[in-house]
Amino acid sequence: MFVNLSNHPSRDWPPEQLTAALQLASPIFDILFPSVDPQLDGEAFTNLAHSTAGQVFAAGAQAAMVQGEFTMVYALVGLLRQRIPCYAATTERVVLSQTLPGSVIRKTSDYRFVRFREFRTA
Repeated sequence: MFVNLSNHPSRDWPPEQLTAALQLASPIFDILFPSVDPQLDGEAFTNLAHSTAGQVFAAGAQAAMVQGEFTMVYALVGLLRQRIPCYAATTERVVLSQTLPGSVIRKTSDYRFVRFREFRTA
């Protein structure tokens, strides 16, 4: 099973990302990344990390994409990598510019999935 531990439901992923995830493990199972209160610290933070990792293990994960609040990602990847590989989705940002009346320039960014990159230590 490939666990999607993020706030981006796999049903909204582009076909390329679905295919790439299924090549790592199957099926895909979504677990919402926990809401991390900015004031949370110490034991409460550690407990949330352990509880969330426990959900991933209980789901039977063989691999996981972990994306969310940075310090919690760090904690979760540290726990999860003891048993399964962890990945982040990499994207390419494509910026589109449009000139509007009055010389107003509107820029929009489109993010396109490229691949999964495994979390590794340097």
